[in-house]
Amino acid sequence: MMSVSIRSNDVEEDIAIAARVSAPVLITAPGHCADNILHDIVARRHTGGSPTILTCEPGGSDTFAERLAGGLATDEVVVWLKEVHRLSAAEQALVSALLADAQHRDDDASTRIIASSSVDLFERVEAGAFDAALFYRLNAIHIMLPLSEA
Repeated sequence: MMSVSIRSNDVEEDIAIAARVSAPVLITAPGHCADNILHDIVARRHTGGSPTILTCEPGGSDTFAERLAGGLATDEVVVWLKEVHRLSAAEQALVSALLADAQHRDDDASTRIIASSSVDLFERVEAGAFDAALFYRLNAIHIMLPLSEA
């Protein structure tokens, strides 16, 4: 499966596209806006019922790897990588490997990956603070809202 970046100038159109396809989604927006976008994508995609949304946050009470691996083994789940820019290098490598593995499987997995960040990940990649391979794997569909009103 080849990842192609999809981006329009209309956030509503991006959300509609994200609801129709199974590619990973990267949301760059302030936290509360990312929450709303995630729930809008899920609601538009699953009109008959909602999948489980498994939130994986760096530094959570459970280990990140255990929560992520558990989510990927479950049917009808959305794995939400919240504030993905805070992942450690080891966590970034784990997510990148799991996404690469999922791309090579032929099964019709129902797991959906949606990542969000309240900072510009492209800037982090350029600064060497975020793994470029992971960024490009997550960036299949990128929904971006302004991060500040300055």
